[in-house]
Amino acid sequence: MQDNLDSMYRVSKGILTNEVDVEDAIQNTIYKAYKNIKSLKKDKYFKTWLIRILINESNKIYSKSKRIYSKAEEETYTIDKGGHIDLYNAISNLPEEFKVTTILFYFDDMSHKEIAKTLDIAEGTVKSRLSRAKERLYVMLKEK
Repeated sequence: MQDNLDSMYRVSKGILTNEVDVEDAIQNTIYKAYKNIKSLKKDKYFKTWLIRILINESNKIYSKSKRIYSKAEEETYTIDKGGHIDLYNAISNLPEEFKVTTILFYFDDMSHKEIAKTLDIAEGTVKSRLSRAKERLYVMLKEK
């Protein structure tokens, strides 16, 4: 678990904006992983399995909390002292399917195949989502 905490944080933070919600999602994921570890068929897929649980937990929390947090709060950019938009915050403004795919690929160094397995989508879908995400990020960052 310890080896995957950074990856778990990045993925959950990509879905959720509130730190408390991120911590809850990670905690729920760890609990469910330990509880259901016997359902994991191959040890080499542990990270994929864990991230899938995390995405589901993060989505549950997001669904519950989206009524509480205002949309305007979620769509703010953080500008660093040099005047540049924080790339991670720009990524968090992408639609969810682009956001999660981008984080898994660029921040967690997962291959197209691993992402496809984790998200239960076709490998071609992963590639097209990454391409569209790059286009949207380019436009967002170019505007700012």
